[in-house]
Amino acid sequence: MGFNVKYCGNSNHTQARITIQEISTAHRYDNTEILNLTIIYPKIELENNQDVERRINDHIAAQVEQYIKHAKELYKQAVQAYLDSQAQDFPFHAWEAHMEFFITYNDNCFLSMYTDRYEYTGGAHGNTIRTSETWELTRGGMQRSLEYASTDPVGLVIYYQQYDLAPYATGIVQFTIPYATIGWCPHRLWMAE
Repeated sequence: MGFNVKYCGNSNHTQARITIQEISTAHRYDNTEILNLTIIYPKIELENNQDVERRINDHIAAQVEQYIKHAKELYKQAVQAYLDSQAQDFPFHAWEAHMEFFITYNDNCFLSMYTDRYEYTGGAHGNTIRTSETWELTRGGMQRSLEYASTDPVGLVIYYQQYDLAPYATGIVQFTIPYATIGWCPHRLWMAE
């Protein structure tokens, strides 16, 4: 699966290609599935800008490695929950850790994505935490002032975590402010620098 960024108007700028990678493992204990780990993440390729490519991919790789370490701790907790459930003759439901990156904008030399981290650790349902980031592809800068926001082809997408505005069943609440309404668009993110 791939996406292309349009030509950025300067021969030093590059086109980006995105390929989706997946890590999926089922962790077992006592011949029982204890924790399912899935990580779906992008690999960024920039034809003429390996420094920015490396910066973005290193950032993504660090998030993936951090989540794998977190899953190892979850596994230890899941084993203890399994042992407790066996001692009390209760059913055990495998825990789940799922991290997935979603590309929301890939145009005009900008790449915007959000990451959902879903975890089920027993109980009625799991929980999802969302984070987002927008990258400028020519210099490799990440726009940090867009916390709880990402860009898409229509506008700026503002989101709230589960329970911030509504019950769990509502999911992550988000709304889009069209670029025309705010008089702003992604290709002007770094103009003020």
